[in-house]
Amino acid sequence: MHAEWDRNLFDEKQDGTVVSSLIQLSNWLRPSHALKNLLILPGAGLGWILAGGFLEGSQFAVSVGNVAVALLACCLVAAWNYALNDCCDREGDRWHPEKSGRVAVGERIGFAKLLAVGVALLSGAVAVVWLGGLGTAVAVVLGLFALSGALYNIPPARLKRFPFLDVMAEAVNFPIRLALGWYAVVPQGPLPPLSALLAMWAFGGVLLTGKRAAELARIGDAATARAYRPALLHYTRERALVVSSLYGMVMLFGAGVICAVYPPLHNLIFLLPAVLALMGLYFWTLADADLAARELEPEKLLRRRAVWLAGLALGLLALGLVGLPDDLTARLGFFGGGE
Repeated sequence: MHAEWDRNLFDEKQDGTVVSSLIQLSNWLRPSHALKNLLILPGAGLGWILAGGFLEGSQFAVSVGNVAVALLACCLVAAWNYALNDCCDREGDRWHPEKSGRVAVGERIGFAKLLAVGVALLSGAVAVVWLGGLGTAVAVVLGLFALSGALYNIPPARLKRFPFLDVMAEAVNFPIRLALGWYAVVPQGPLPPLSALLAMWAFGGVLLTGKRAAELARIGDAATARAYRPALLHYTRERALVVSSLYGMVMLFGAGVICAVYPPLHNLIFLLPAVLALMGLYFWTLADADLAARELEPEKLLRRRAVWLAGLALGLLALGLVGLPDDLTARLGFFGGGE
């Protein structure tokens, strides 16, 4: 597989048309996947509350602009990661019922084209960060984002080859996005709370484990799944339920720690029952015998109106709880020492 990838990657035989290149670039940008980059927003919210305080007036406007610039830079680096993914997975994607339609599957991707697109996208991200004045921390986090994509896709590391480690590695992109939002608001600030990074990583693990189980069920044939990605064969519905549940426990642990440690976030502990309910609904879907029909990929979940409404409701509830003048946990003695 690796030798085949290397031979195809360095094959310079391409049609060379402008239209084909633009179509391919559009495919790599993956607009439907760009919604995942909105995970920058929780990081920005943490930055406003914990490190920057409740900014007002011009300060708030500047920070909103910084978040928008960071989001654009994140989309550019994500597009480069998708380009790597398409090129590295070109042979295996032929066996996937949906990914077989990708442009990269039907064309030979020369090293020169891949390098040119990579240089353009990463240079664009650097230019956006520099022109936006976002600082070194954002640039470093974006570099980690690009490195994560390289380790995940490119041999000899190619972490996606290994069952369960592939989810652990891909889920790292979730806290990376959170850190981008944090540093967009507080460029010279400290590290984001490790408990928040842990919770976001585990949240990614919940979603990505379910995605793999649903993908395996959709393929429906062991030989085809092995040709597509051998690691996928380890994600049975039962195993996915167990592993996703473990990730869910870690996520709730991280969320509970950050709510308990940081006084401005104390009231968010009352948001956890709603989060638990949504997790239960997700696990119920994952346990469904008709798993093949379930679209559990994060990018597909984000297309559902119900998911957007649930996210909006959680966001508004979180803002309401954080904005309360009283610490309800202190009044109720939730963490001890009640009034």
